[in-house]
Amino acid sequence: MKNKLILHVVFFLTGVIIGAVIMCFVCCHCKHHCCASQTHCCKVKTEYPGVTKILADSAHKCCVCYMHTSPFHDTLVAYKINMLQFHAMQLLAATDTTVSGFRIYPGIHGDPEDITSVVSTNPSGKDNLSDIYSTSGANSGPCPTSCDATSPIPGH
Repeated sequence: MKNKLILHVVFFLTGVIIGAVIMCFVCCHCKHHCCASQTHCCKVKTEYPGVTKILADSAHKCCVCYMHTSPFHDTLVAYKINMLQFHAMQLLAATDTTVSGFRIYPGIHGDPEDITSVVSTNPSGKDNLSDIYSTSGANSGPCPTSCDATSPIPGH
């Protein structure tokens, strides 16, 4: 009788432990190891491969070098995107794992309203036409015209 009780307790505790491990994996929305934090089940990803912080002086040197070697000398210094375009890029990246980049095509709609068409690109550099998002073109565009005249990066 005592052995049956101990066996039931052991099975119950084993079930609780296995259930807790399964719940940890279920609540973990990312592919990182689960942690014992009370606020987050997963460790937060803080770095992205291929994304590096640099100083303004280094950015300036790179920009000047580009401007002097580019076949489009002094044509395009930068391109400003707005938050709607950024969100469209996030939506595109979330639905397709083959996305390697994005293109923003400016346009005019209506009486006239600046719009943009945001598309993702595949590793071959071709537009993915399965999903195209239209956003406002306000507060975005190429520099020159949409420039920060005080930025030390291009060194206007």
